[in-house]
Amino acid sequence: MLLFFHGTDRKKVRAEVATAAKDAGGKGVSMTRITDAHTVDDLRSVLQGGGMFSGKRVVILDGTLQNEEMREIVLRDLANLKRSEDAFFIAEEKVDATTRKQIEKHSERSEKFDAPKSAEGEKTIFALANALRRGDK
Repeated sequence: MLLFFHGTDRKKVRAEVATAAKDAGGKGVSMTRITDAHTVDDLRSVLQGGGMFSGKRVVILDGTLQNEEMREIVLRDLANLKRSEDAFFIAEEKVDATTRKQIEKHSERSEKFDAPKSAEGEKTIFALANALRRGDK
């Protein structure tokens, strides 16, 4: 089972992944989270399966498409993730259109959570410098 959650609203994406993973899990189910900070070998070992004596697993791939090596591995194994008895969740902030379509083709569910555009103006540490550069008092 493969579920895909993406969008610029990180909090909503992570909250939805946590809720869906909890629903897919249950009692006695092991949860594994792989991020782009993990090694490629960690990703490969999770994608290979739990082994002969392990039960059902919930695997969350959080931001792995940002790493080029991991991206290649995940995209290559999408069909296997879909057929797997384990629940796989892909959580990404920014995904290009071709990658998104490729993942959505294999996923059972895909949801997008974008943060609303701020009407208050920019909220960066450079806001003051930018205002001075524009001559905005």
